[in-house]
Amino acid sequence: TPIWVGRFFRFTQPFVLATVALALWKLSGRSKAARAILFIGLYVGILSANLVFWRGLDLENGRGVQGAVEYIMAHRAPEESVVALDMVQYFPAKYYVAGRAKIRMVQPAFDLFWGWHLIRPDDLVTPEELDDELDRGVWLIGTMSKPAVTPRLAATAPADEQLFTYYNHLHAR
Repeated sequence: TPIWVGRFFRFTQPFVLATVALALWKLSGRSKAARAILFIGLYVGILSANLVFWRGLDLENGRGVQGAVEYIMAHRAPEESVVALDMVQYFPAKYYVAGRAKIRMVQPAFDLFWGWHLIRPDDLVTPEELDDELDRGVWLIGTMSKPAVTPRLAATAPADEQLFTYYNHLHAR
């Protein structure tokens, strides 16, 4: 199972870079020419890796939750609900909705590690309440291609389905 913890890499990256720089310094001995060639090579390598990384992010086309909210706000009817399936989508969606509509999050089945201080009780929707709202129309924001929060929702075919990728697709690669 691939594991990605961004904090780990942000913490260790300076130490790895320092170790590489010190190793190059040691390998070059007293030769200033060898040292210059090695450090220029390291600089070019890091610069190239950064260019590939930022190009892979595709920030202009990978609009993520922001793109999803823009699409929903342009297409939703006033009686339709906006529901995020988890807090990873809920918090940015709430930010991008900016009071133009009420957005809620499906009540988690387990205790969240963080975020409760930002979630009010009326921000949550139970799976049963979500089922009741399906007839009026619900816009879902989530990462599951076929949300199975409830059996009724799992059996429902979406009227409109859009994909808004964002930078986390890099972690899957």
